[in-house]
Amino acid sequence: MTDFLKILSYDIEFAETLYKNPLLKTFSNIQKFSNKLDQENKNIKSTYIKSYKEILFCFYTKDEVFTKLEILFKPHYYFNDNLHNANDFTALDCIKTLTEIKNTFKFPASELYILNLEFGLNAISPIDIRDLISCAIYHEKNEFINSSDSLRFSKISFKHHKDGKANKYKQIKFYAKGFQFSQYVDNNTFRFEVKSKESKYIKTLGIKTYADLLKVETYKTLADVIRLEFKKVLILDITSKVQNLTNKEHFKLNEYLNTIKWIKSLQCSRNLFSKHKIDYFRLLDKTKNNIHSKLNFIIDEKLNELLKPCAISTPKKIVKLCAISDVYIIGNCTLNNIKKCSVTGLDLSKEKEGSKYIKTTTLKYLREFDKKRFAEVCSLLLNNSKPYHTKYESDIISHLYKQVRNRFYNSNQIKNIGYKSKVYHNQLSLRV
Repeated sequence: MTDFLKILSYDIEFAETLYKNPLLKTFSNIQKFSNKLDQENKNIKSTYIKSYKEILFCFYTKDEVFTKLEILFKPHYYFNDNLHNANDFTALDCIKTLTEIKNTFKFPASELYILNLEFGLNAISPIDIRDLISCAIYHEKNEFINSSDSLRFSKISFKHHKDGKANKYKQIKFYAKGFQFSQYVDNNTFRFEVKSKESKYIKTLGIKTYADLLKVETYKTLADVIRLEFKKVLILDITSKVQNLTNKEHFKLNEYLNTIKWIKSLQCSRNLFSKHKIDYFRLLDKTKNNIHSKLNFIIDEKLNELLKPCAISTPKKIVKLCAISDVYIIGNCTLNNIKKCSVTGLDLSKEKEGSKYIKTTTLKYLREFDKKRFAEVCSLLLNNSKPYHTKYESDIISHLYKQVRNRFYNSNQIKNIGYKSKVYHNQLSLRV
């Protein structure tokens, strides 16, 4: 349900400890996150920025002393290996994801304050998604306008300050998620989302700190807010039939399907817009084809599913062992039940749960913190272990990752062809 969090900490000791954590990598301005979180970096004025699996850790200092820490995090993307946020993300999925990160970095949850919050759901539209988004014209009395994220059929609604700038207290976003991630979901999937960049509003949801996001009750509140906010949306129901209407009612309904009618109503008496909206819904109900009723039912059903205690389709196993501890010394662990790469024998503690072989995260870690072992991996996987021996890949990390992947999926073929690899006595050996 939660799609974006901005977290604040004034705990200097925690910031100092986190800054030294070897899991964090220095963030580069040219770095591209698949979840687009790197774009948030444009507005960050912190002294140092580090990242972990596309989570940004922004350290602020004054006179070389830490003053505060901000953490930017997209839980739904993280849950999907930062590929997309198009599937269902249940309340328990969210809690487990947030708990995993809390345990990994030993977050003082009750001392981490929530500054920004985005939450919502994905559901399938009963009509063509292009018609749905195009015909959504108001949330309350705030007009839906094209959002600035360059997505097709994407709208946002908010109040304006007197100077014309967007009010960040509460914003509503409504867009075609299926067009954004057609490879993962039905093209007619929409996303309805509530956003806030002010803690004043977030506190009204019962959310003050990270610890509040670990409570099931919080997500029941968020679900109620989504239901309430969607009921305030006005959609021009161009799919509605005219059956059961008199000629006069038919004429009036056609008037309501004209955006000019609503623009003028906002310029007249204070309550005229609301009166028109009630009458418009009455006419749609009479036709037995009210898009609002259909969508409210779909959203209510989806929220009930997301809140179910057993709503997780693939329960995650126990949080990865040794992921936050120094007991892991590359390839050797004080615990015996650590999963290892089926190709290289290296531990998988730095990879996602369920990984079968090491990927770029582990390889980058080795290159930075265990150069000797990294050199061994190069010698074992590459015909020529010179640093930039990458004919078809952009860098050596990509080359190594593809060698591991190919050996995992094509072990028999590799056995037949053979590799020019060196063998080290009592050191790393490939399991092919």
